[in-house]
Amino acid sequence: MAAYGPARGTRGRFDAIVIRSADGGETWGDESLVCEDASELALCPHDGALLGAVRRGDGHTAIVRSADRGRTWSAPVPVTRTLEHPADLCVLRTSGKL
Repeated sequence: MAAYGPARGTRGRFDAIVIRSADGGETWGDESLVCEDASELALCPHDGALLGAVRRGDGHTAIVRSADRGRTWSAPVPVTRTLEHPADLCVLRTSGKL
């Protein structure tokens, strides 16, 4: 699940993270850092990877990618100007092609 907030035990900046549940959502943990100084994370599976769109602390939206089910993430690549609306991601299918 996508989440964001100060790292556990701190009152610092917001970081975008992925958290996992091994018991059907009864408890959550097993965090992985997606992007420092970021919030409003949207996730989408694509071609065996996870893509994420995240709002950075300076106000622009960036794309991140994980090839290992969200354990590690690429460096953020900016895709919007500062203060443009955060992104949602989805896979579209047209004529059988992604």
